[in-house]
Amino acid sequence: MNNNSKPVYIKGQPVGDGCPAVFLAEINSAFDTDMEQGQRMIRSASEAGADFLKAEILCSTDIVLNDGSRFEYEYGDNGERTSETWYDIVARKVNPLSFYESLFEYSRSLNLEFIVSVYDLASVEFLADMQAAALKIPSSNLNHEPLIVAAAKTSIPLILDTNKAYTSDIARALLWCEQQGNSNVVLNHHPGSGPAPAEQHNLNYIRHLKQTFGVPVGLSCHYVGDEILYAALGAGANLLEKPISFDPSHKDLDTVFAANIDDLPSILAKVRACSAALGDGKPRAYMPDRELDQWMGVIAQKDITPGDKLTTDNCRFSWPCKGISVEDWSKIEGRTVVHDIFADHPVRWGDVSFD
Repeated sequence: MNNNSKPVYIKGQPVGDGCPAVFLAEINSAFDTDMEQGQRMIRSASEAGADFLKAEILCSTDIVLNDGSRFEYEYGDNGERTSETWYDIVARKVNPLSFYESLFEYSRSLNLEFIVSVYDLASVEFLADMQAAALKIPSSNLNHEPLIVAAAKTSIPLILDTNKAYTSDIARALLWCEQQGNSNVVLNHHPGSGPAPAEQHNLNYIRHLKQTFGVPVGLSCHYVGDEILYAALGAGANLLEKPISFDPSHKDLDTVFAANIDDLPSILAKVRACSAALGDGKPRAYMPDRELDQWMGVIAQKDITPGDKLTTDNCRFSWPCKGISVEDWSKIEGRTVVHDIFADHPVRWGDVSFD
């Protein structure tokens, strides 16, 4: 496979090389069970101009064992750490599907379509009915054949998180999608659990994924700060996913590397500018705006009379070019002048003998 793939269209918006980068404002379940807080986050993402809302559905504790297994995570501004059982984390974020229906309809009312991470089959069916913009398969589910097959069958575009998956893991997940006739897949480079330091991101892997699988590739940004977003664009990322929060120091997983919602408009402006600056990478056959008046021409350093030869003693090079260009100096150096050329005047082709 190669990276000359066609874009994947998510609700009509192309994701791929040569297209503007797509930004997902990720709220996941940062609002827990608070509908008002969730709507505030969505409203802020919409007002800032995010391309899509990124959320997740946690509608049942059945997806996690209640066996005391714990997860340790960092939060706050000073590297504080805490741990919770996986069951407790999920339990405090579980909402009925009717809750998510109201939440996503609110997002849609603000013209902000939603991309949602799924963990169970019921969520896939629900989102298919809601005609979600895309379904996200979290990295923890990249080996979940029943989930990926069900998601692919919807024909909705898919985003597959990679994390520390082997190439064979990614190839297998893509094969499951292809077997269901769904080739509308974006891979998301995932640097690992956050906060991920810069050296852990390995952004050049984005190019490797494109060359290997021939699909658009995005970044799930788990860095404290926004600079990795712009570096990822330079490395070829077609899509950027970044958590947002009203309070990144809040004691919860994923908030420590979230962007403050107040900073989102500025971040998006930089993303748009960086994306536009990349262009299509193709050389221009003809450029009417080459600004040739900034190139230098050959100028008489002093009065030059007929019979004199042109040398660097009696010529200099200055812009704007009004006569012979500096690129043609080798063609006229040592040639005899046939007309008077006054000091500070350009040397023109008619001033030079080629006999």
